[in-house]
This record gives sequence, structure tokens and C-alpha cells, in this order.
Amino acid sequence: MAKEIIRAIRENLAASRKEWMLDIFVRMGVSKSRNMQYQFGRQANQSKALLSQELTQQKHDYLHNNPVAARAW
Repeated sequence: MAKEIIRAIRENLAASRKEWMLDIFVRMGVSKSRNMQYQFGRQANQSKALLSQELTQQKHDYLHNNPVAARAW
């Protein structure tokens, strides 16, 4: 998924926005020992089965609202 997101950024965003986003992923990547290049998301995955509509909606809302809440960088 991360490779697809990086590819989509490279192919679809305007140059200034593209460089800004890729720079963030590169800086996060170099700070992690397991990465070769980019860091997208957390390294420690905690898979959860989305067994209910409520849990699916909660995860959807988190993914869409988290970048807004994290804008403090």
C-alpha cells in the first residue's frame, strides 16, 4: 500500500506539494532503522478484523481526520 501511495504522489500531485510530502516520508524513513527510504505510517502493525460497521466507520474516520489533528508539525 505504501508503494502505491508514493507512486500516486509522484504521478498525481503538483510539484511543490509532491516535494513537500515526499520530504516528510523521507525524513521519517531515515530516522527508522528498518527502512531503506520512506516511512509511511507506523512500523508496528496491529491488525484488527473489521467485523462490524461501527468499527469500520471508526477506522475510516480516524484515517480521514488524523492528518488534520496532526497538523502541528
